[in-house]
Amino acid sequence: MAIAIGANTATLLAAVGIFSLLHYATALRTREFGVRFALGATRSNLLALVVWDGVMLASIGALAGGAAAIAAGPAFSSLLYGIQPWDLETLVIVGLGAIGLAGVASLAPAIRAAMVNPAEALRVG
Repeated sequence: MAIAIGANTATLLAAVGIFSLLHYATALRTREFGVRFALGATRSNLLALVVWDGVMLASIGALAGGAAAIAAGPAFSSLLYGIQPWDLETLVIVGLGAIGLAGVASLAPAIRAAMVNPAEALRVG
């Protein structure tokens, strides 16, 4: 039970961190989004752009984390119960879960970017 609470807390913190990072990055790019709108980009283009950024960051992190887990696995093998330190299935499921979480967490900043008023965005600066 305590492990599940810890895992859920870590997942929530990861989602909040990804959301916060993308929210800040999206706020910094408001002018860029205004220019993209002015040049003909659609709201769905901007939505996909921001979600793609979040998913790509999470993918890089998942690959780096998987490599680190494989490298450090033998040192922690005495703490693992029922799986091997290099259990590929577990690493893939956790990595895909992190990438999916990043996609969901990036939806709110993506919607914010898609709702940018081009005139206001170009006026800011």
